[in-house]
Amino acid sequence: MNWTDRYVGMKYQAGKFDCAELCRLVIHEHFDVDIILPSEYDWRKTSAHEVKQHLRDHISWMFGLKGIIHGEPPPIEVSEFDLVVMENYSLGGSHVGLVAPDVQVLHCIKTHGTILTPWDTLARLRLHPTMVCRWAYPYPRTQSAQTAQ
Repeated sequence: MNWTDRYVGMKYQAGKFDCAELCRLVIHEHFDVDIILPSEYDWRKTSAHEVKQHLRDHISWMFGLKGIIHGEPPPIEVSEFDLVVMENYSLGGSHVGLVAPDVQVLHCIKTHGTILTPWDTLARLRLHPTMVCRWAYPYPRTQSAQTAQ
């Protein structure tokens, strides 16, 4: 069983459960840490540059910024639970998800709820990764994440 199984299929609920809330939930359950991320509504009206600045200003003490990324497959090594910031070219603004096993992204979108998308097919959803944040400390509590380290 994969740690993502618990989340795949969770329904999107406007104002209640979105991409940011999914990331907050997963990080809380696996790291026992509460993070503050803008709501999906805020992400949609926020540029990737502004999202990056928010991450640097508000949660950089929790994440080591892995770097700016472009292209497919990811030109830098990604690991499970890395936070992925994506440009959403369909709706404008930004979107977030978490790296899952087999270089997939766990994320929540309005049309499908919580899904796993292989990194190299994100562009089909008009999502384009722009930054990855690596969890710095503490390490996740789950067995699969510990073996991935």
